[in-house]
Parts: sequence; structure tokens; C-alpha cells
Amino acid sequence: MTLQDVALARAKLGLVMVFAAPGVPMIYAGQEYGDDSPRTIDFAPMQWRKLGQPKFRKHMNVVKRLIRARKQHAALRSDNIHFFAHQFASEHMLRFCRWDHAGDYAACAINFDAKARTVELPVPHDGRWRDVVGNRQRTAAGGRVKIRLGAYDAAIFVATHLGSSAQR
Repeated sequence: MTLQDVALARAKLGLVMVFAAPGVPMIYAGQEYGDDSPRTIDFAPMQWRKLGQPKFRKHMNVVKRLIRARKQHAALRSDNIHFFAHQFASEHMLRFCRWDHAGDYAACAINFDAKARTVELPVPHDGRWRDVVGNRQRTAAGGRVKIRLGAYDAAIFVATHLGSSAQR
């Protein structure tokens, strides 16, 4: 990974935290596509031309999925959060879940490490689950969903339902 790739990957982790955490997600102009221009109080137009580069367009698509998931899944808008037992100092992995009282649920894993890691997250039912960050599908069995997260990677799993617009 180049230095810019690592910076974009870490920026993505910050955005995942912002959109997965309780409270109103707020982002600074340009974060949605990974703008790395210096912050200034002077007039500085947004660098939309960066969206012509695949890595910045990919970053923007992640943000679009995070926004869509936040709108479509009440669990991501609730105040309910539970952190799963972890050894963050050694694992550099954060695992938690969000839910609402109507039964919506999201399971989150964030790998802050430069090494890939396999993670299992508890989910309330078996079946198909979609990771809105990486747009990956997994099948949960035994109340657990498993995924291999790359370096500086994250997953937010939400249940998939046939015919749901949340799958797009």
C-alpha cells in the first residue's frame, strides 16, 4: 500500500466509526471522497476532479453506502450499543453491535491494524447478512457471521431481506 492508500484506508475507518456510532454523523467537506487538501480558512474549492480516480470514487461509494445504511437501519440511529470483549491494545480490533427495540440489528468490526484479521461477530439469527462497508455478503450460521478483514478494513453487517432496497 502506498502512503496515500493507507491514509484513505484509515480515513475510511474514521468514517465507519462516525456512521456506526450513536449520535449525528458529521463529516467535513471533502471527506466523502477522501480529499487530502490542506485545511484552510481561505477559499478552497472542493477537488471534485479526484472522483475521476478509481480510489477516490471507491471511497465515495463507501460513504454513500454508509449514509444509505444509516437511513435504512434504525439500529444505526438508536442509542443502543454494546462492545464485545476484546484486547484492543494487542488486536487493534474493535467489535460492537447496535440495535433498536423493533428488532433491527447491526454488527460492526473495525480492524485498525496493518495486518489482515479474521473476525466472528454474533448476530441474532442465521441467514444472509450484508456488509455495507465492503458490499460483501456472508451467511451466518450458529448465530455468528465470519469475515476476513484486510489491513485497515471494517465491516458493518445488516440482515438482508429479499426485495429490500438495502441490498443495492
